[in-house]
Amino acid sequence: MKLWSIRSLLLLTATGVAKAIVNERDILVEFYQATGGNAWNNDYGWADQTTDICDWYGVTCNGEDITGRRVQESSKVLALNLSSNFVTGRTPASLWTLPSLEGVDLSDNPHLEVDFTSLQQVASSPLKKLALRKSATTSM
Repeated sequence: MKLWSIRSLLLLTATGVAKAIVNERDILVEFYQATGGNAWNNDYGWADQTTDICDWYGVTCNGEDITGRRVQESSKVLALNLSSNFVTGRTPASLWTLPSLEGVDLSDNPHLEVDFTSLQQVASSPLKKLALRKSATTSM
């Protein structure tokens, strides 16, 4: 069984407490597939197993300098900016389980509906900015 094909793993700490480890790549690939990624205006790097997710078009990670160059090995997804990118369909609920996601800009994608189901279940979401103007989303 390959590690990158598992949505999340359980890690037992020395005290026996289980902690969920989120596989950000799997969540982003699910998002790509659910929203017509192969037809996006720009899908550079998306779903490519050899490209680091922090190098995918529209993905911003921590551990990057101002030019977007990685300066840390263990980067986390901080933001998605896929505005005006012909993102269509419905976002998967798993998008909101990205543990460090602070900003999402999916504006100007008129055929995209955003699913907020799991956002309600995430008790301490770091989300600070959400841009959805001119999308098919009608309620939160």
